[in-house]
Amino acid sequence: MLKLFVGLIIAMSIIKPTFAHEWQTLCPNNQFCFDYPEGLSNSDTAVLDSTAGKLASKQFELFYDYGLYSSDFNELTDSKTKAVTIDGKAATQFITSKTFGLYFAQAKFVPEMNSYLKLSIELRFVEKPDHALVDKIFNSVRFMND
Repeated sequence: MLKLFVGLIIAMSIIKPTFAHEWQTLCPNNQFCFDYPEGLSNSDTAVLDSTAGKLASKQFELFYDYGLYSSDFNELTDSKTKAVTIDGKAATQFITSKTFGLYFAQAKFVPEMNSYLKLSIELRFVEKPDHALVDKIFNSVRFMND
């Protein structure tokens, strides 16, 4: 029994999650926020009609786009989809072997345009995906100024 206990302690000290360090919060233009692991490089993307950007590490890239024409991931034709609710809003999660998408078709209504702003967040893994990381990032999304 003691050998089993010692073995478990050794295994727990060796096996660590990919991103076991601190997390940060990003709130692009104070429209929405999400959490991500520290150490990712951040580059805003210049677009005319939305708030978009990219975070990257050696393991994955994360893209976000908040606007009228955000991606609905229709290009992920081989994906599985799952309906989810995050921060009280309906969304669709798209899942492929290395790419994960989260799409809010009705993130915020803009009365002046009689239309909804949309939010898409995409994670593309280089090799083996980290499903727990995807879930943590996607479930951290929250909207501001509703």
